[in-house]
Amino acid sequence: MGLEPEVGGIFVGKRLLNNSILIINFSEPQDNDVRSRFKFSKTSPYHQKFADDYFGKSSGFISLIGEWHTHPEDIPTASCVDINSWEKIISDNDDRLFFLIVGLRAGRFYFRESNKWQSTLIYFKDV
Repeated sequence: MGLEPEVGGIFVGKRLLNNSILIINFSEPQDNDVRSRFKFSKTSPYHQKFADDYFGKSSGFISLIGEWHTHPEDIPTASCVDINSWEKIISDNDDRLFFLIVGLRAGRFYFRESNKWQSTLIYFKDV
């Protein structure tokens, strides 16, 4: 993944009564998404259709719960572009969405809590 372009997609699932998140599935990168070494943008309508299909087939119980994309670094850290994009997504959707950046050696989950960005780092050797 080091020299390859960033890729990404969305997560669908549901929030359980105990506030846990159950990930049901994730969309895969599409050929017409914008991908470069330091940028990924979902431009394919496939991602929205993916979420809409799960929402419709589940009578609204399964929906968009987050997004994911890769970074070409060992331990991923959100860029200003990432944070600004997530702020827009949250303002248009649900402030309980989460965002995962997958690096070379670890993944980092980002989420909003008490109006502040928090993150949890998971090393792949620990999974």
